Amino acid sequence: MGAAVTINNVDLTVKEYQSQRVITFKEMDALHGRKTGTAKRNFFNNRDKLIENEDFYLITLKEFRELYTPNDTAKRGNPTLETVLLTEMGYLMLVKTLTDPLAWQVQRALVSNYFRFQQSAAQQQQSVMKNEFDIMRKMLDIIEEQRAREEQTHLTLQEMQEDIQHLQVQLLNAEELNKDVITSRLLKASDIAHQMKLYSVSGLPHNRIIGAIAKKLGFKTNVKNYYEDDYIVIMREGEEESHFTWQTYYKPAGADRIINWFNSNRKDIYYETYYKNKSKHGNAGDLREAGYRVGGVNWAIAT
Repeated sequence: MGAAVTINNVDLTVKEYQSQRVITFKEMDALHGRKTGTAKRNFFNNRDKLIENEDFYLITLKEFRELYTPNDTAKRGNPTLETVLLTEMGYLMLVKTLTDPLAWQVQRALVSNYFRFQQSAAQQQQSVMKNEFDIMRKMLDIIEEQRAREEQTHLTLQEMQEDIQHLQVQLLNAEELNKDVITSRLLKASDIAHQMKLYSVSGLPHNRIIGAIAKKLGFKTNVKNYYEDDYIVIMREGEEESHFTWQTYYKPAGADRIINWFNSNRKDIYYETYYKNKSKHGNAGDLREAGYRVGGVNWAIAT
């Protein structure tokens, strides 16, 4: 092991690797009076900005022991585990994440008394300027890369928006061209209700029951754009942008599924309610309402 240098009341053992002085995360935390793990966390949060073999070196725990703690007999830990050694440049990059007054004092002392202790004053000043310039250059490179990514993302979004607009035009054109042909062989919910002789209390075809059964069967009737599958077609109705609706049409296969489901479950979903007391609408025991319960809702029908 090498000699020790005392900085901020911490004895720092001199360690060199590849002819450069280096320190560990644990030593950096101790020098700056930070909680163990702080330097490691900051390192991995900024890992993409640091360059291996320039800002830091990776060695195995076994190699670390052989170089710096050969007399340690405990040998705890996985010998193949990677250990990070920070160079002066790596330390200067990482210490920028610490902004307290102590960080500046420790940085000056560590650079002067540890990393560059053998250099002359002129060499130290030149080295400081070079490293500061390198750090600024790296930061500018990072900013430029970020700007380039943002520009590329903006161009990609513009292209996607143009593709979406083009697709919407195609869908609307296809819808207008095929609407007359398509609707001639499709049924509305009211058409199916009329076939099934299902009418609301107002005497109109009970399209709400048809819609409830369609949802129960998993038909995608809530889609708010042109849509088509084996059972339904959803198309826009209305010419003006501010006054249009999305109308659901049922194909023969969809209508058959609705009718078959209703016939199979008709007895189970049918309900009746009766007057408990005499009123102006009826006597006690008279039929008050009849209908079908679908999707958790009672749908009253004309009786």
